[in-house]
Amino acid sequence: MAAKRKYRTRVKYHPEAPKRLIRDHARLKSLRAIAAEKHVNVRYVHDLMVHGVVPSNPSIAARLYCKPVPLSKLKDGDGRRRHLRWWRRLTRAQRSDLILVMFHYKEQP
Repeated sequence: MAAKRKYRTRVKYHPEAPKRLIRDHARLKSLRAIAAEKHVNVRYVHDLMVHGVVPSNPSIAARLYCKPVPLSKLKDGDGRRRHLRWWRRLTRAQRSDLILVMFHYKEQP
């Protein structure tokens, strides 16, 4: 019986895939071997190399040589932060008075 041929599919790398990860793939020859070496799920490796999707977990992204992604800022983050600072500076009584006035709650006897 003839020996079984091993077929290896060619991975088309995404332009955003880290070069070090591509080098690891050339050295280790499979995505599963990279995943085992980096202690991550194979899906993270595949999504990054083929689709360019960076894992949302920062520790996994760091293992796969991704640059740290800064947390996205809120659309109106500065205004909200100013409002929160103002709200937190108020005393408890001032806050409850504001809520009563703004929402027309009646105090219960």
